[in-house]
Amino acid sequence: MPVMTFRRGIVAAVLAAFLAGLVLVVLPMVASTLIVRDRISHELTSLTGYKVAVRRGPSISFWPTVTASLEGVALSGWDAGSSTPVLEAERVEIEMSPWSALAGNIAFSHIRLIRPTLRLSPRGRLLYASWEDGGGRIGHAIASARAAVASNPSAPATGELPDDPLGEFEFVDGRAVVFDGENETEIATSMAGRIEWLALDRPAIMSLRAVWRGEPVRLDATVVNPLLLLGGGGSDLAVSLKASPVDAGFEGSASLSGDTFVNGALRFSSPSMKRFMEWSRGPSMSGLPPGPVTLASQVSGTFDRLRLADAELVVDEWRGVGALDVLMTSGTPTVTGTMAFGQLDLGVFLSAFTPLRAPDGPRKTEIEAATAPSVNLDVRISATQASWGALTFTDLAATAQVKDGLAALDLTDASAFGGTLQASLRINSSVEARSTEIRMLAENVDAAAFARDAGLESLAPEGRGMVSVILKGHGNDWSTVLSTASGSLSARLGPGRLAGFDLDAFVERIGQSEFFGLREVANGSFAVEGAELKAALVSGATRIDRAVATLPEREIVLDGIVSSFGRGMALSGAILPRTRGEDGEEPEPLARFFVGGSLDAPIISPLTIFWGGQ
Repeated sequence: MPVMTFRRGIVAAVLAAFLAGLVLVVLPMVASTLIVRDRISHELTSLTGYKVAVRRGPSISFWPTVTASLEGVALSGWDAGSSTPVLEAERVEIEMSPWSALAGNIAFSHIRLIRPTLRLSPRGRLLYASWEDGGGRIGHAIASARAAVASNPSAPATGELPDDPLGEFEFVDGRAVVFDGENETEIATSMAGRIEWLALDRPAIMSLRAVWRGEPVRLDATVVNPLLLLGGGGSDLAVSLKASPVDAGFEGSASLSGDTFVNGALRFSSPSMKRFMEWSRGPSMSGLPPGPVTLASQVSGTFDRLRLADAELVVDEWRGVGALDVLMTSGTPTVTGTMAFGQLDLGVFLSAFTPLRAPDGPRKTEIEAATAPSVNLDVRISATQASWGALTFTDLAATAQVKDGLAALDLTDASAFGGTLQASLRINSSVEARSTEIRMLAENVDAAAFARDAGLESLAPEGRGMVSVILKGHGNDWSTVLSTASGSLSARLGPGRLAGFDLDAFVERIGQSEFFGLREVANGSFAVEGAELKAALVSGATRIDRAVATLPEREIVLDGIVSSFGRGMALSGAILPRTRGEDGEEPEPLARFFVGGSLDAPIISPLTIFWGGQ
């Protein structure tokens, strides 16, 4: 038995050696007669549906695989106006089955394109997509898939689809260009990658590396049923894109028929959203925050109308959750929805879409360049804690809207300065000179905290009250807006104290008939039963019509002008007794004075100096 087994092994080895030798001897002879340029061109045409032209070749190598090398390969459309190749390569290397070659057939297992050029139309599609008309085996298979989808869109009969073998497609040092009929524009270079699609009914895997707009990019995709997807049906798939400005991915299902539909998990992150928009040439958003932005969401819908559910958005360190809708039905994208944040810098968030950038101080910071926003916005925002410039809020509810050159921020409810706040800010860039309108109503607020944030540290009343502001100005920065603003200002203060003011020392210094700074009598405070302010703003100047502080036995009254630009002021004041004469006449003032200088450093002048002591 061992001898018989040994002999059979010897016979098998000899037979294998004989067959291998036969292949090595016969294959070059067969190749010289059968594997010729016309047969390879015919097979490529039969596969792709394109007209194939080969400048030179093939040259055949037989080790370690049977490989045909062709130079100057071009794939073009068949129409008279399709002379420009949709794809051409300096060299194409084709690995073939030796047994098929011996049988006189051409069967590709691996196609490698060296320095190919892919031409796209200005709309981003292939210059000629022959398979859309059913050309080649791929085109016929797509037509079959399209018929299966049309017969039963919800559950196409995939078992009846073609299962022709394909193989692997590799490309090295390629490029992609846009051809408009006359000129070519290069859009991607250093393209290298692989597409593995072993059979028409099998999944397809693609890996691509390229340089796009100056950045190295890697694109990976896996499509479970590519034939059904190309035929207008749906397929599960996973796509990821990585580059320095972005790391994004999608995993779910998609359909390319009619209105392209997607449903799955979306992720997106960028170290700089501004850099990403510049690189991707997306909508102009000059106020984008400089820090990182990430988004994770379930996405569904068509490319014209996308729904982002369970969206988690992080801008810098501020995290928000909610739902957004993105509409592309008009020329300008529209974003609507709701977002809830724990903490939020309202200025940073809104500057991504609007010219509502928070001011760095009371007199500076541009609102935005005079360009219309390129994204329409209608988003409801809530935040447990929020800030906008120097202002801080809790339990904020707001609406941000941008449309047709009008940007609006409405604070429908917020807690600030220990009370409640409602405010609106509207910037209209559709007019010749950008107009800005501000409305604010603060109720039951801490007057001292409000005064400090308004830059009135030296006049910080202690108490609770109400403030109403209506302003409208023009300009592209806050300084210009305030210097041109017109509107009204009113305030009421309940019982409290006026800190940083020694009333007795103030009266004594007036009696000395000398100039003095308000800071010289700042070491003290006094109680007030209430206070009221009514003022009008005209072209950046505040005209105080009535300002009254009511004390137990006296009243302090002021009227005059305060400049919003430069904070200079010219006010007349008096200290009056609260008791009237027997006939109801106004009582004689206990003191009269003039307030000049600026809000930062007021100067007091007794009026008796100007009246010659009368």
